[in-house]
Amino acid sequence: MAPNSISRRHLLQASGLSFFAGCSAWSKPKKTVDPQNIELDRSSWTHTHHDTANTNHAPQSHSPSTVSLTQQWRIPNVETYATVSDGQSIYTVLRHQSQDVLWRVNTATGTPDWRFRPTIEDARNIRINLPTLSQTTVYVNVEFRTDGKAKSRIYALNRHDGSPQWQTDVTTHAAVRLHESGIAIVAQQDPDISLVEALDATTGEKLWEFPQKESSFPFFGKKKQTGYQEDWIPPLIPIVGNRLYVAVVKEDWAEMHVLNVKTGEVQKQFDIPSRVEHSLVATNGLLYGTTHTSIPGTDVATGVYAFDPREEQLSWATVTTDDVYWIGVSNEIVYFLDYGGMRSVDARTGKELWQKDSVFVYPAILGNHVATSKPKSNRLTFHNQRTGHSVAEISLQKSDEISYVLSDNTGVYITTRIYNKGSTLYKFS
Repeated sequence: MAPNSISRRHLLQASGLSFFAGCSAWSKPKKTVDPQNIELDRSSWTHTHHDTANTNHAPQSHSPSTVSLTQQWRIPNVETYATVSDGQSIYTVLRHQSQDVLWRVNTATGTPDWRFRPTIEDARNIRINLPTLSQTTVYVNVEFRTDGKAKSRIYALNRHDGSPQWQTDVTTHAAVRLHESGIAIVAQQDPDISLVEALDATTGEKLWEFPQKESSFPFFGKKKQTGYQEDWIPPLIPIVGNRLYVAVVKEDWAEMHVLNVKTGEVQKQFDIPSRVEHSLVATNGLLYGTTHTSIPGTDVATGVYAFDPREEQLSWATVTTDDVYWIGVSNEIVYFLDYGGMRSVDARTGKELWQKDSVFVYPAILGNHVATSKPKSNRLTFHNQRTGHSVAEISLQKSDEISYVLSDNTGVYITTRIYNKGSTLYKFS
């Protein structure tokens, strides 16, 4: 499984775009007022692929080499992954009377500050997806059915009291990413639609969109067990500075379109000699992805790779036994699930660091730790990212399956699932 260092000639010069006949790469509707800058929370990193603003850009952070954790509180009936924290409050989705309800919960006590239940006439199967935060606003995608048709809507909520500020309909299942310029990037995908739209984060006004009717973004699978979770996840489109990276997947390779976040204009385009499957993360000046097809010039038939967007060449690739769907990247470490265990490699070189048995890939927590759980085990083990050394363990009820883990600067949050009995959210600190 040794990584490969590859240099390749450029397949495509970045002098222009290649479009399908009759399709424009991007469109920009008229607008009257420029969006206002917004402030984002940068104090903590709670998810593998994104911070609270959902930028998919992995920050650097550090924490003590050992931890000691005690249970503080628990909340039953939560959804498995729709949870995010700002350090003082967590925003989580609970199921109530066959409908999702968004709660803001005090991290110290586990008690709710406010609840948001979408009011949609004659709507059924209401589902709230992962929240996204600025310092004043909570953005959520709400999916529902009405008149026999599936609908999708973005709500912007006052972070203090949960009151709606604006709402706008979108095409399909979506996730919101935020940019400091006051733009909300809405990535949308279902089997037939792949679309990126930019909205004014203050008003919900549409600013630009990036469609290509005869191509698609990375396909993330529907109800497919990926070793991370089983729900739809829209395209993971990284935001770095004023650049937005959008991968358009071809038969066995990908076109990477680098868009200006503010205008939607394509500033650069280059090819990656591999597909982008399920994960795309930007940090360390590199793009990290997974592939389920062979990479030309390497012995990688399926694996994980790093690509240098400046040099437009592959930095390294490592072979995996299984198809990899989810990767975590933090503190110059890449980790992923492969052949029944979690593997960890150096983010700059691809050099193998360590491997542990695990059935899930969990987000990095407490700055520089990752967690593993063995098959049919209710025990969570935390490891130092660089060495793999165990620094703490948590044991839960014997019937609990540990489905998700996240953290902030106050503690660790663990979501467990009991068959036919729903999920429970615990806080340890």
